[in-house]
Amino acid sequence: FGADATARLIAAVESALDTGEPREIEMPLEIPLIEKTFEFRIVPLDSGHALSIARDVTERIAQEASMVAHLREKEALIREIHHRVKNNLQVMSSLIALQADLLRDETDKLLMQETQRRIHTMAYLHNLIYRSDDCASIDLGEYVEEVVRNLQVALPVSPEQIAVNLDVASVRVLPETALPVGLIVNELVSNSFEYAFPGLTTGSVSVRATLEGHTLTLTVSDTGCGLPAGFSPEKAQSLGWILINSLSRQIGAQLELLPGAGTAVRLTFPLSEK
Repeated sequence: FGADATARLIAAVESALDTGEPREIEMPLEIPLIEKTFEFRIVPLDSGHALSIARDVTERIAQEASMVAHLREKEALIREIHHRVKNNLQVMSSLIALQADLLRDETDKLLMQETQRRIHTMAYLHNLIYRSDDCASIDLGEYVEEVVRNLQVALPVSPEQIAVNLDVASVRVLPETALPVGLIVNELVSNSFEYAFPGLTTGSVSVRATLEGHTLTLTVSDTGCGLPAGFSPEKAQSLGWILINSLSRQIGAQLELLPGAGTAVRLTFPLSEK
């Protein structure tokens, strides 16, 4: 025992004797030609005596270090995969943009641009995972905000005409939950930006998400002209609403149209354990 190791062991013994509680410490000891790590378990016997049992844990410490190294390597690989997926999605988006430039029909161009925005929404998710310290979950508030802010630029939307209000809980969710939610928000907010305020009318679009227990409630609303009388999300034939219905079922969400002026859609769904 060197001076430092002796001092640590004596301090642990004194602590065990003073408190009457067992103590456990780990420390390396230099042995000729090698260094080993020992675990010392110290148990007080009476007011002046303690029993110390030393166990060689060098192999266990090495195995733990190896597991940590493998885990970090795996996380780095996962991040690299998400980075490449994001890049591939961006390439797809660029190809669609080039194809759209060759189209003469304005309706076809709009459809291609809608597809682009959906691809962008997926790319944002992979970019967040790549940048995050936790590859297993996503900050839903950060993801939804990025989707909405980029829609404002893509469409584009004038802040003087349409105000955007975001109030999304900063809750971490699984990527397989975040992606459908992001795509649903993309469809609903796009609809509001494009169709809720015809002409030069002004108004606002709000996205709100609250968490109660393990249930998340997401509401997307606007103060615009509203949906046609008798509109039913389940019977709608547009691709956007077909996607919203399909993605809602995918995450087990209850989809509701709320009464009142403008359009308000509420989804309530359980969050899986991350």
